[in-house]
Amino acid sequence: MALTPLRQLENRVSRAAARAAVAGIPSIVTVAAPAEESDPLAMAIQAEPPFAYLETPDRDFAMAASGEASSILTPPSEERFGFASSAVRDLADRTHSLALDGADPEPLLIGGFSFSPIDNWTGFPSGRMVLPELAYIRRGPGRQVWVAAGEVEGDSDPAELAARLIERIRSARQMEKRPKSLHPSPTAPIQPYELDPFDPVYLA
Repeated sequence: MALTPLRQLENRVSRAAARAAVAGIPSIVTVAAPAEESDPLAMAIQAEPPFAYLETPDRDFAMAASGEASSILTPPSEERFGFASSAVRDLADRTHSLALDGADPEPLLIGGFSFSPIDNWTGFPSGRMVLPELAYIRRGPGRQVWVAAGEVEGDSDPAELAARLIERIRSARQMEKRPKSLHPSPTAPIQPYELDPFDPVYLA
């Protein structure tokens, strides 16, 4: 008999917890599920802060994300890019992923770096990468997914954490049933506005 998605995820969390207990550092579990085509900006605004939004139509890529499951902070030095690259590889090595119904399982890191390794904006490190607790990701036509992520300690309860991640996906799918766009179509043709260059109001 096939395992339910919840049971599959509990198994992933169990393995992640066992590894965290041995390694002495937290593991990460992610679960991905197919999503409907939606307006990512509307999704981001519906989320609780902190949230992020990015859309590049020419690449047919979009994402809306919220929360922080894990983060990487770089030291203020010229080596911050190499440090971040190494930390991302380590994070990937500690991540246990589950993809449901053929969803793209790859999670997404969001972040950036300061222009200078030393002169930082107040409250911002020289580099920071964040794994969101929940992300809507579109990587091309028909390739929309929800990805939920959570940190796993050695003593984490697999059933509790798995249920929390599944609930995060379920709640995200409820958002898909709300208005899908913040840009409604006009109900009437837009009339061109003619400017009179000799109008005193225009000249003021």
